[in-house]
Amino acid sequence: MPLKIIQTESKMLAMRVKQLCKEYGLILFVLFLLLMERLIALRFLGVAYNLKSDDLSYIKAGIVFFDTHQITMHNVLSAQIMPGMPVLIALFVLVFGKGYMLWLSLKITWIIMGILSGLFIYKSIRIFAPKWAATLPVLFLLLPDFVWQDSLILTETPFMLALTIMMYATFRLAETRRFKYFIVCLLSYLFALMLKVNIGVFPVFAGLYLVIKKYDIKLLLKQGFIAFCALMIFVVPWTIRNYALYDAFIPLTYGVGNPMLRGTYQGANHPLDEELDYVTNVDHVMDKLYEKYIPKGYNYQAVLDGDVYVESYIRKYLRLEYDKVKAEYRKEEWKAKDSSDMLYSYLVHKPMSMIYGEQSSFYWKELINGTKSICIISRKIDLVLILLGTIASFIIKKYRAELAFLFAFYLSNIYIYSMTFAFDRYAQPLLVMRYVACGLSLYCLYLLVSKRFRKRTVDALEG
Repeated sequence: MPLKIIQTESKMLAMRVKQLCKEYGLILFVLFLLLMERLIALRFLGVAYNLKSDDLSYIKAGIVFFDTHQITMHNVLSAQIMPGMPVLIALFVLVFGKGYMLWLSLKITWIIMGILSGLFIYKSIRIFAPKWAATLPVLFLLLPDFVWQDSLILTETPFMLALTIMMYATFRLAETRRFKYFIVCLLSYLFALMLKVNIGVFPVFAGLYLVIKKYDIKLLLKQGFIAFCALMIFVVPWTIRNYALYDAFIPLTYGVGNPMLRGTYQGANHPLDEELDYVTNVDHVMDKLYEKYIPKGYNYQAVLDGDVYVESYIRKYLRLEYDKVKAEYRKEEWKAKDSSDMLYSYLVHKPMSMIYGEQSSFYWKELINGTKSICIISRKIDLVLILLGTIASFIIKKYRAELAFLFAFYLSNIYIYSMTFAFDRYAQPLLVMRYVACGLSLYCLYLLVSKRFRKRTVDALEG
């Protein structure tokens, strides 16, 4: 009797494995290619490869958090970044220490997160479309700019994974109404928010999508309240911490000043530095706005030059606030000089550069010479497919809500960034939304073409 039970269970297990291979065989092969590609890049670049920029600062911040439980950036107490990266890296420090094994464990984890992003792109599309349509867009992650991104300990790779999980959980929630998908979506949203604040607008678009999908309004409001409470559990202590340090209301970060300033040098006909009076319109404004931080008898410039002592984290805070004041002044002068060029720069030039231009590919060091141009060409390819597929979706009246949700949320993030600084690091992780839309678009085009073909075949037979 026990032998028969074992044989039956073995047959059932074999059938289960066969079913899994049938369902996931193709995508597992693609994920294997992603893994091999990234391991080769790791071998080529080295375990300790870094940009000596934010990536190195994040690792130092993680070590400092492990040692002192303080959130820092660039060796200074900070609210310039969200606490996600220092806390995450500190967990690795706890297990692997502060040397070679820390770097290796982080690099392997980032590789795994990059591969899992591909899996959740597949799973998101697979809810609506066949395997081939779900697998093809994942091939875009074979592009070398994604390989290079996953080789760096930056926020982009974990944020990209969180974003793909959010999309999958939102689609599942709309289809099944099961509470577990709400929890998955909420946790991935909170994780993403700990990395990048721009994701904060996600609940608005997810909520609208669920309403369009005829989600129960009372249930949606209850879940929205739960999400709000979960968010406040983090935001309130973080805000109190920031107020205690900076004597200012900072619910998320104060880091917008520098990218905002850099963004005023992008686009057409922006004002030149030599045309502007920064002393009167920036330095003196800083003296008035931030008087409480500046010791009596001194001005902001003295603080900046180090002529008077203030805490290092206050000096860093003031420098970034200076960038914000300077950016606002430059925008006012730009508007007065040529408002049409300014509007074109912010509403067209910068967004388009992040959608399909030079800023659409985060790839500063080419793994193979000349491959960045291939990455940028690929942006145009998936964009054309999405536009054609969107037209097809309206003709066949399928997946319009899903494409509208992805399109609206993607563009909202692009424009949030474009209002400050069009930057390839900001643009590349958002591409996963386009790849899900690309899979749906391919299937819409297939349905449209096959429908027309069947109609012509029937007409020919009847004729």
